[in-house]
Amino acid sequence: MLWTEAACSKQMIAAKRRSEILAATIYLSAALFMLLYLRLYFYWIRDMWADNLQEIVPLLGAAMLLVSSIRVFMVRRFADVIALAGAILAWPYFRLAAFPRYTFSPWLAFNLPGESSEIRSAFLVSTLVILTTSLMVAATAYSVLRLTPRTWSSGGLPLRDRAWPASVLTFLFTVVWYFSAVTPYQIPIFDIHQNLPYISMVHVEKHGLQLHETSLAIYRDGQFYLAQNERRLFQYSFRRTLATGVLTEDCFQLFHDLANSPPELNGSDVSSYVPPKTWNADRWFVFIQGKAGRKPIKKDVSVVPEQLLGLFQNAQKLPQERTRLETARDACLGFCYDPTY
Repeated sequence: MLWTEAACSKQMIAAKRRSEILAATIYLSAALFMLLYLRLYFYWIRDMWADNLQEIVPLLGAAMLLVSSIRVFMVRRFADVIALAGAILAWPYFRLAAFPRYTFSPWLAFNLPGESSEIRSAFLVSTLVILTTSLMVAATAYSVLRLTPRTWSSGGLPLRDRAWPASVLTFLFTVVWYFSAVTPYQIPIFDIHQNLPYISMVHVEKHGLQLHETSLAIYRDGQFYLAQNERRLFQYSFRRTLATGVLTEDCFQLFHDLANSPPELNGSDVSSYVPPKTWNADRWFVFIQGKAGRKPIKKDVSVVPEQLLGLFQNAQKLPQERTRLETARDACLGFCYDPTY
């Protein structure tokens, strides 16, 4: 009996020590990432303190979390209260950074194409926002959990010495945040079609996990824009070929006829792109802007009119003025990428 009680006591002491170490690690990590983000994103205290509250408040929260990471081994309840207060102070600012109302989610920065220094900077800032926000959720959850009464128990141990409830909550938060952010967007800008093409067509072929996509956009003056890529599901980055050119006289006449007398399209209206779920698929998306009311038609068609198909095929054979390769990315690993956007 005495041996059982000693073993139980030893188990409780070990659980308490693990809880303290984990809490200190989370508080310290959250504080350091908050300070790093603020250091990179803001100029430090430029004017009077009253004009820098948006910077001072999260700085104070980070300082409180930093203190808590040390005090958690000395005065447990006081340290956890300070950690919770620090996280609450920083939340209003980081809520705007992580869940912006008028701009895009930090997750979508990982869809930006190219390799420029601006892209790498956007990756860094977005990574810091995601890590800091997730760690703040963890710090909030752990501090609340560790402030629960000792009488609350789970599996024979006090609930406040358990790590899994807060870990599960943090994991679920991050997963839900990720899926809600990356679906169904492709790239984080408001509208890339400020100058709408008169005719645009997208052809998506799927064979197993492999997809081949070709996009053609033709503008009023006969300029055309061609984009092609080969990618796979579960693939984050892939190469995309971009080209521009000018229609020949014959193609321009066909384009002019189609733009002014759009053919009837048999198919279904689509409001957003849904990747094919079958093993093999062949899809066409057509957008035509004619004179009548300037109302565009967007269809998912199973049978493409011959004149449209001919224009699509012939334009790909025309001389191209400028071509370039770029790295395209999809944070949703192929399941949210929208070639029609």
